[in-house]
Amino acid sequence: MKFLNINWGSRLAAAVVVWGATAYHYINTGMSISMIAFTLFVIAYALKNHAIPKVTLHKNILWAFAVFYACLFISTLFHLDNTGNMYGGSYSFLSYVMIPLPLFMILYIGWEHDIRKTVCYTFVTIGYAICGYGIYEYAAKHMERLDSFYTSPPHVGIMMDVFIPLTIAFICYYRDNIFHLAVMSVLLVLEAVTLVLTQTRGAMGALSIAIFITVLIFLFRNQIAMGKTRRRLLGMGAGLLVVLALLCSLRFGIHDPYRMQGADRPFIWKSSYHMWEDHKLAGVGLNGWKNAYDHKYQLEGSREFKKNVHAHNTWLIFLSTGGILAFLGYNAYLILMGMYFWKRIRIYALNPFSWCMLAVFLAFVLNGLLDETFSSTSFGRLYYLALHCFLKDGIRSTRRRKECEFVVKNRYSSFWRNCNGFCHA
Repeated sequence: MKFLNINWGSRLAAAVVVWGATAYHYINTGMSISMIAFTLFVIAYALKNHAIPKVTLHKNILWAFAVFYACLFISTLFHLDNTGNMYGGSYSFLSYVMIPLPLFMILYIGWEHDIRKTVCYTFVTIGYAICGYGIYEYAAKHMERLDSFYTSPPHVGIMMDVFIPLTIAFICYYRDNIFHLAVMSVLLVLEAVTLVLTQTRGAMGALSIAIFITVLIFLFRNQIAMGKTRRRLLGMGAGLLVVLALLCSLRFGIHDPYRMQGADRPFIWKSSYHMWEDHKLAGVGLNGWKNAYDHKYQLEGSREFKKNVHAHNTWLIFLSTGGILAFLGYNAYLILMGMYFWKRIRIYALNPFSWCMLAVFLAFVLNGLLDETFSSTSFGRLYYLALHCFLKDGIRSTRRRKECEFVVKNRYSSFWRNCNGFCHA
């Protein structure tokens, strides 16, 4: 039977992992179900007497992980009096280690099996579900802000910072298939509407600026291959996107001075900085921010008493909870990952996934100024799933370059035929 076939098993496991990693908040067991599916795949793969896949990553990514987690681990050693800082806490060393788990599970499943189609379709299905239900609920219940399956509008907004660039990349791959192009284009419109209806100013601003920067770099890298008129139109379109995002942000907050200033964020940022001043080397503990804020560092004038659980700024999250050690580790991670993305767009200058992932990375960095991104379990998992699409495309492209000079010969060529053109730098 087909479902007993290892190829079909790999696709099913991949779909469950992608769903589980995006199901956080509306079902608490999503990641657990993903891990069960992955374990069953590993067992089935072993019973088929297959060799264990040798999953490898670029040295920049490995160094980024190594430096970041080494700094977090060292800072945690200063707070072993509370085991929640090492494991068990909402923000603990172990919880941070688990964030990239979906990336390694999907890489393992897809190392010897082409599951890109499955990952793409699963992302599209999830996107339609989030946007479709969210817009329906928003209209039917006359909601002020869209939150779909999740507990807060900003959560959906930040998710769209990943879904929108991914959908644009999928559109580029499907540009020769009218049906799939239509499906992806409709999804892109729904995602844009969903992002606006969440009224998440940080997510809108971060994504628009990230796309603008990405487009400028793309035009600079490919100015010879593109006509002057096309370059101008693309650049003007990206600039218009930033202006529209700015206007939307002003509209959503102009009648509420408290929201216009970022709600309690200025107070929270000052409090987080005071935490670091008192605990410069290792912070208050990875899981100690909320307790420290509620009992000692909440400033007078703050309206959200005992409601905040993090610093609403990724840099300040690591600075206040892990001290200068975690802060340096996080910055090293960003620098090393940024260097890797820069190398990739130089090598694969026309590969849409290279530009997609650069936009997602920049959006997460920029949004990290106003909220948690890389430090969040749910957002981090989604980020690493998008990174998988980027990595697997590069792996396959490199193999084709070495083995068959970019001639696509496998049975998935109808879906990925455009790789032949995209992968030329």
